Amino acid sequence: SITGLVGPDADRAFREFIRTGLPPPGLTGGQQLLQVHHPEMPNPQALRWSVEVERRIGQDAWVTAGYSGLSATGMPLVVNRNLRPAVATLPSGKSDYQAVGPQAASRLWDPRFGQVYIVDGLGESDYHGGTISLRKRFSNEFGMNASYTFSRAIDNGP
Repeated sequence: SITGLVGPDADRAFREFIRTGLPPPGLTGGQQLLQVHHPEMPNPQALRWSVEVERRIGQDAWVTAGYSGLSATGMPLVVNRNLRPAVATLPSGKSDYQAVGPQAASRLWDPRFGQVYIVDGLGESDYHGGTISLRKRFSNEFGMNASYTFSRAIDNGP
């Protein structure tokens, strides 16, 4: 079971844990979860921009190209600070940070806790997207529209 503490109770429990090394009452037995929010976490910030250009080509045809982007910083990011550096490698060649199985305790800084999460404003995100479209108008109220969109989002957290 997971017990949650918020507000002044959470602050007192965390200070007591730092001072004594003992988890708060009600959080004993098994691998426990400790989650702490940075007390001076910055407000997230985002900057968004876009531009679109349309040009007539021919008598009844238009081409439109557009771009938009977004950059965000200071987003809340949850990081497990209880994991030791990876000692194993996954078949993909990436480091294996999992702390499961019989050797789990050796992969943790403090084996009393399965996870010690620190929530801090470390999250960053970037988005870039582009569009291009072609419109053609025919007689008798008919037309054709073809478009293509490309976008990419990159971030350091979910």
